[in-house]
Amino acid sequence: MSQTEPSFQELDATPVGPSGTRVQIHEHEAWTINGWWGVLAVAVCAGIIIVLSLHSAKAWISLPIVVAVVIIGSLVIVQPGQTRVVQFFGSYVGTVHKTGLSWIRPLTKHRDVSIRVRNFETNHLKVNDADGNPVEIAAIVVWQVTDTSRALFAVDDYHNFVRVQAESALRHVATTHPYDNPAESGVSLRGSTDVVAGELAKEVAERVVIAGGGGNLSGIEKYFEKSFGIPVVKVSPFSRFEYSTDITPFIPELNSPMTVALGLGMKEFIS
Repeated sequence: MSQTEPSFQELDATPVGPSGTRVQIHEHEAWTINGWWGVLAVAVCAGIIIVLSLHSAKAWISLPIVVAVVIIGSLVIVQPGQTRVVQFFGSYVGTVHKTGLSWIRPLTKHRDVSIRVRNFETNHLKVNDADGNPVEIAAIVVWQVTDTSRALFAVDDYHNFVRVQAESALRHVATTHPYDNPAESGVSLRGSTDVVAGELAKEVAERVVIAGGGGNLSGIEKYFEKSFGIPVVKVSPFSRFEYSTDITPFIPELNSPMTVALGLGMKEFIS
């Protein structure tokens, strides 16, 4: 009696990564008020505690103490270039961008996420170019978190995610061109550095957008071109999709918030 191996179509497999993700979340501002109101409330609680202790009403002292402790736990300090991602019993309730002292919703958990511009150098990778010749290549990647909620909840570790995807994109771009082109009529890794850098920037941006990375700041590409002397490309997540020309004027506004939603919607439609 022989057994037949199940075909791929018969396996109950679910894709992983950007094409198979089900994390549908987008950044929005958290509820906050001026943190000095919270400091004032704590001072009032301290005054009530003193008054109750003087009048021997110790049975009620625990109440203002509990209120003061809860208020102190909901006061946060945000430094420039930093944010606080706020969760209420596991649910994402917003991100605090306002710098300084803020009073957020009580009984919440908050985590720091930096939105400063960062850069790193990839490992020196040994790959084969388009002609099969072995080459060693590396790149410097400049990146920034533009959606703090997806950075924390869409991937397990967004720092490692960006690094791995950058190296994966670098491998892919390096294998699509020859290292040298004697005829100088096509793109090569050695002779067309501007073109290769542009392709790499586009490839990396499309890979890391699921984790909240990107260049959604106005004029950021010109700033980096001037600062680092390399070509910088601002990528549209819609570049690989077909869409009605009626929504073309709205694409710049839809790029960041609609990337994941559109990708999941089209995936379900096609399947």
